[in-house]
Amino acid sequence: MNSNPLEKCINCGAGLEVKSNTILHCPYCRSFYREDGSQLDPAQFRARSNTSNQNPITDFRTGPHTPVKKSGKSNPVLVGCLILVITFIIMIIAASQHESVTDSASYLDSLKKDTTKTDTGTSAQSNDLKKDSTATGDNPANSAVLKQLASIDIDAPTFKKLYAKARKKYDKFSGNTYIHDKSSPQYVNYNGIYAYIAQNGSDFSLRFSIQYAADDWLFIKKVTFNADGENYTYTPDFKTDNGDGGIWEWCDDEVYGTDIAMLADIANAKKAQARYDGDKYYKVVNITPMQRAALKKQLQIYKGLLLGYNKTK
Repeated sequence: MNSNPLEKCINCGAGLEVKSNTILHCPYCRSFYREDGSQLDPAQFRARSNTSNQNPITDFRTGPHTPVKKSGKSNPVLVGCLILVITFIIMIIAASQHESVTDSASYLDSLKKDTTKTDTGTSAQSNDLKKDSTATGDNPANSAVLKQLASIDIDAPTFKKLYAKARKKYDKFSGNTYIHDKSSPQYVNYNGIYAYIAQNGSDFSLRFSIQYAADDWLFIKKVTFNADGENYTYTPDFKTDNGDGGIWEWCDDEVYGTDIAMLADIANAKKAQARYDGDKYYKVVNITPMQRAALKKQLQIYKGLLLGYNKTK
């Protein structure tokens, strides 16, 4: 350098540092100077530094640094540890998958067992339903009717005989076949107490008819039955007609619920009567043994139809 080198930065007044043999550097404002005191542009300094083989790579913002040389060799101990760790992880995953598969298989087996049990139970229940369905004429709702007819005994052979002997009449307008006992009256202007069946395909209904024929009107409002001392009240709607000097009053209704049990009690009774209560007068009539027997046969046929005996060979 000159005998009187530049000691302070012209720009900021800070002390200068020797950057190289011919370059001075201000560490505060980062100005560069030649040894003769003239200021050097930073770009020119970088250009000069990049062409020099004696100094390392220099960036005036971050300072000098040396590139890191990547080694091609690996640490055998580290690699061995890494392999052991990976192998251990793979073993854990494999064991976990095996346990999951085993659990899945066990679960599937249990499902199969449960399904088998359920299917068996369902089959048994289905068979029971089939039995019940057959026993109630393919209609479980008929079970309530059968309870009302518990006192009426019937089997398939007896049903077939009674059904074959019954009087049947087909009505082409309604599609019904009416099943009567042969002793029941065929016209409404005759006295009678009887039941009959209306059959339409697989549907059956039990009907009950009361007929009163006389010379004078009663205008019947209700009927009280007495079967072996037990009274039953029956209140159907009576129709009236007259001709040839006589009158007749009659009712013809489908029977439901406890009225079916009432008919069964009358049919099984040793003695039964009916009292017709009219507007002003009443009339007591006996229910004859023939009428009770006919009533019982109709109830047997009706129960046999509900039990499906008409479908058995």
